[in-house]
Amino acid sequence: MSDYQRIQDRNDLEWRISDLLSEYLKDKSVYEDIFCLQIDPRTLDVKITPQKEGIENLFPLSDFIGSADKEIDYDQVYDVASRYVFVR
Repeated sequence: MSDYQRIQDRNDLEWRISDLLSEYLKDKSVYEDIFCLQIDPRTLDVKITPQKEGIENLFPLSDFIGSADKEIDYDQVYDVASRYVFVR
């Protein structure tokens, strides 16, 4: 089995991350500043979770929000998705 995946798989992960971030931006007051995006490397499940010591694959939500604090930084979404889905 190849270590590479289809570009559609990476795009799917990007869309799921972006959808979750869009929900976050709609009502940031629900979340505290210490919330992160977590990606399960085996299943590629994506969720927002509190930051905790010892948990891997966490990315601070602030890393994905542009300087206007109202937009998603899609370049960062692409970079993170590319860490998990390798396309040849």
